[in-house]
Amino acid sequence: MAQDSFQSAKQFRDSKHFPYGFGRSGVFTTRQAMLLEKHGQAYDDLASGLRTPQTAEESQFLEFCQGQRTAQNDHEKIWLQYRQHIGRKTSYLSMEAGRGKSQPAMADYSDDDSWDDIS
Repeated sequence: MAQDSFQSAKQFRDSKHFPYGFGRSGVFTTRQAMLLEKHGQAYDDLASGLRTPQTAEESQFLEFCQGQRTAQNDHEKIWLQYRQHIGRKTSYLSMEAGRGKSQPAMADYSDDDSWDDIS
């Protein structure tokens, strides 16, 4: 891993998907979270085209992002893991699914006299 690859003055954060940080998410190991925080801005800039590759390693990373090769080093693997995680749709199961707020949980037949006629 080249020392001058993936350098960025800005620490990478994603408070939308990881409001408590990458290290507390349970998705990444401590080392992965540190790599993502330190180099994630460079990964994002390279992947989006805001930054041109400065080293051979960054050129390979760009090829990976464009789908020309599989993830082979730590930078590529952590970026793949991050992208896969934020691409997932989270679904929630509610015990009241499909029931509107105005509908009662059970029908109320206490005022219905038709039940009195049944013998």
